[in-house]
Amino acid sequence: MHPVHPSQRSSTAPCPMAGPGGTQGILWERLRRLFPPHAVASTSAAGSLAITWALEDAPARCATPILVRFEPRWLRSFEAATADARSTLADSADDVVRAGMLGYQPDTRVPQMRVIVVG
Repeated sequence: MHPVHPSQRSSTAPCPMAGPGGTQGILWERLRRLFPPHAVASTSAAGSLAITWALEDAPARCATPILVRFEPRWLRSFEAATADARSTLADSADDVVRAGMLGYQPDTRVPQMRVIVVG
């Protein structure tokens, strides 16, 4: 992972390691509405997105990270899909991430990364 403190990057910046047209960049653009406007995402070499943000009541602290892991087969399907099929797959990823965030506490006393698997 390439950690980036939320104060170092605005929410309008593309996902690091993923160009605006790259798969993770496209998926982050779809998923970012589920997070605070100042949330940032970094990608791993395996293509997962690690998402965090500065907590409003304690800007020096970041929210417990959320890792969105995309199954390799799902990513290959996404990359090979038509624009319409990509939109449908991105919608399904959005649904999975939203469901995976149920009960998530960004400022828990004992931080534990939330891992959400898409695909």
